[in-house]
Amino acid sequence: MMKRVLVFGVIALVLCSTGCKKEDVEPNVLLDFYGFWDQIKTSPKTYLMLSFSSQYGNPEMYSSNVTASIFGDKEPFALNIDTFNLSFPDYYYSQNNDVSTADTNQHMISVYGKYFDLKFGDNYLKAKSDGSIANPGGKVYIPKLLYPVSYENLTTDGKLVPGTTIKWSADDNNEHGIYLGIEYSPSVNDSANKIDFPDYIMRGKILEDLGEYTFTKSDFTDFPPQADLDFCIERIGYTTFKDENGEDCTFASIEKSIAGFTISIAK
Repeated sequence: MMKRVLVFGVIALVLCSTGCKKEDVEPNVLLDFYGFWDQIKTSPKTYLMLSFSSQYGNPEMYSSNVTASIFGDKEPFALNIDTFNLSFPDYYYSQNNDVSTADTNQHMISVYGKYFDLKFGDNYLKAKSDGSIANPGGKVYIPKLLYPVSYENLTTDGKLVPGTTIKWSADDNNEHGIYLGIEYSPSVNDSANKIDFPDYIMRGKILEDLGEYTFTKSDFTDFPPQADLDFCIERIGYTTFKDENGEDCTFASIEKSIAGFTISIAK
């Protein structure tokens, strides 16, 4: 099957950067976490929802980016998800991949934390959480938003240390855990450390979705002792099912929260 273009720039950049890091850092657990990634590159129809926020965001500020793709030079199928009707007329066609891709933004926090039945109609995908779809073709769980996210037990000057605890809103229905990533980018984040620590470093681990995690000193192995670091936590939900023609459709949702802190650890 023909591979599609990478429809999420954010994901593509993360996957590229983790694949290009130093050989002596931890294995690439982010690729393992994105269990849908290989399937979404080959499914004739795909939908990806991305909720992206900082620790200071609140639900009233959330905007969900939805990207749809379809094989061929044509508009991707619309998405009718509960009360929201999303269409994708301004699509980009990649002749090399024979894939059309478009995206749209919608404020729709009410869809998170729900199970959806999925079924294709004429030129649209219907996703309903109220059980109104008879004989659905597939089902997907869109996880809860991570909000609120907080970092507790910082130093008096606001630095992150071993013993700092990150907290988020736990989701008992989340089957895939939480991805926690820590990133050091000397060219962007931390010019003071560029000479002694010139290499990009990324650490990642998958946690149980218990609503909190306390950092240990081992989480910062090989990072500069007073570095500026980027932290992210992610939660996902996804499924692949057959449409009325027996072709695969992949639907995925990603909730991501980011923060930046200077760490303070002994050399």
